[in-house]
Amino acid sequence: MHNRTARRLLAMLVAMQSGSLLAAGFALNEQNASDLGQAFAGRSSMAADATTVFTNPAGMSMLERAEISAGFAGIMSSTDISNVRSPIPGTNKGDPVPTTAIPFAFWSQPLDNGWSVGLGFYVPFGLVTEYESAFQGRYFGTKSELKQLTLQPTVAYRISDQWSVGLGVSYNYIEGELSRNAPHPAIPGGPDVRSRVTGDDSASWGYNVGVLFQPVEGTRIG
Repeated sequence: MHNRTARRLLAMLVAMQSGSLLAAGFALNEQNASDLGQAFAGRSSMAADATTVFTNPAGMSMLERAEISAGFAGIMSSTDISNVRSPIPGTNKGDPVPTTAIPFAFWSQPLDNGWSVGLGFYVPFGLVTEYESAFQGRYFGTKSELKQLTLQPTVAYRISDQWSVGLGVSYNYIEGELSRNAPHPAIPGGPDVRSRVTGDDSASWGYNVGVLFQPVEGTRIG
């Protein structure tokens, strides 16, 4: 019985880790400058400003006045393609990862009797790669794009001097695009034809739950 339980626990841990690895290529953590400047250390317990709506909604109960935090994070990446071998003619120039700006905006307002409300707008997931029109690998892919916009109304309650809880309901708009070229079906050597698939979901819902524990002054666990 002990071995069976251990195997089940190991399988659960592997499944959880696999999900994290798969999401890592799309997840965007650049939701504010304060966390980014500290390499995201303590982001779930710091509750330094209104961006706690995203990192831990319970942290709103630690803010003593109304706060607004807004801006954008710029992602500038550079890639290079080398050692290419292919019978398909074409080019391998340019940077397939464009410079991108990620917007964010958060608001938090304390109320009476330990309650706080807030609102967040952010981009939790996104990815885009786009190659030049004559890209040598254009028959495999020319553009891949996924983006998600989230609006999250949030409420928090301070149960005691030590405990706080928070809940946010997120409304998500998601859209994606995949495209590639293909040889002309009727004219050998003719111009490529383009295949493009798009999709969106404008009514996807989620939630964000947080707990904050302060055992002693100056120490928080989120």
